[in-house]
Amino acid sequence: MTLPAIFFVRLARQEKALHIARLTEMHFSRGQRVVVVVADDVMATALDRYLWAWKKDSFLPHKVMSTVGEFCDDAVVISTVEFNPNRATVLICATPCSPDFLKNFQQIYDFAETYDPHLAEAARERFRLFRQQGFDPQLEPPATDT
Repeated sequence: MTLPAIFFVRLARQEKALHIARLTEMHFSRGQRVVVVVADDVMATALDRYLWAWKKDSFLPHKVMSTVGEFCDDAVVISTVEFNPNRATVLICATPCSPDFLKNFQQIYDFAETYDPHLAEAARERFRLFRQQGFDPQLEPPATDT
């Protein structure tokens, strides 16, 4: 079994929602299904609203789900649980996910939030953990505005 590609996106500012939207739009435009895992219902609601309004010329149809076991055909799902309801190949971790869950995808994005020392250290720990689990995580260049 081939392990998925894991990319850590460096964030020098608190702009995770913007980068989640950009990544989601990129993969959606390629015809790929995406799951975005968030920490809780509050984050799910905030990201849901953000994806509808973040860019005037963008349309990212999506569904918010918070249960395990229900499947859907939506190309983009925001989930509060580690579940792949739309058989996505792309996972965006807005909150840390377990290594076992990551194995269900081909491509994964995590965030190295360098603007906060505690969040940066947590990202370094996840990076090390993924390596220990046999993954080959890559650190992408700092995210820039486009």
